[in-house]
Amino acid sequence: MKLFLTIAALAFTGVTMAQDQDPKAKTILDELSKKTKAYSTIQVEFTMKTTNKTSGTNETVKGTATMKGSKYIIDLGKQKVLCDGVKVWTLLMKEKECTEETVEDNSDATTNPTKLLTIWEKGFKYRFVKEEGGMQEIHLFPTDTKKSKYHTVILKIDKAKEQVKTVTVKGKNGDVIELDVTKFTPNVQVEDAKFKFSKKDYPDFTVID
Repeated sequence: MKLFLTIAALAFTGVTMAQDQDPKAKTILDELSKKTKAYSTIQVEFTMKTTNKTSGTNETVKGTATMKGSKYIIDLGKQKVLCDGVKVWTLLMKEKECTEETVEDNSDATTNPTKLLTIWEKGFKYRFVKEEGGMQEIHLFPTDTKKSKYHTVILKIDKAKEQVKTVTVKGKNGDVIELDVTKFTPNVQVEDAKFKFSKKDYPDFTVID
């Protein structure tokens, strides 16, 4: 999913992490996972800011993500990503081109919105940091630091709504991705066919396998 391709990136804070998970963080995240998975579908509007240290550039984009189980649709205007749970199609709207790959080839948790909203469930240690202004802040640290492209993920959770508000991904290369969820709508109606690329819906597109 090229929408979150730039999110490939979670500086240690200098704190030595214990082997056991922070129980307060675990309680919050378990409840968040439970509530998130109870929805039949989720649609979010978001703003994503990318800071690229290597090129010295900053980019901000807005988009929507619609999720249903392992299926998702990402719409950035110029670019759209469809996934039916088996295949992933990335559409360049201006060029009218579509690339196709399998979910296995696109399996990084930071490139998949269905995993991003429950990213903490596998491969992370986590620590509760603070609660401020109704937001609970939890830091995630990958357990396999050698293989991971990132070192820290910072979650800010709306306590009252039990929803992820922001996700900040800090990369080993210095890149930073900030994802701000501006609107969260559960249980929207969406047909399964919408998650799959069809020439009928995009007749002028060239498919590149």
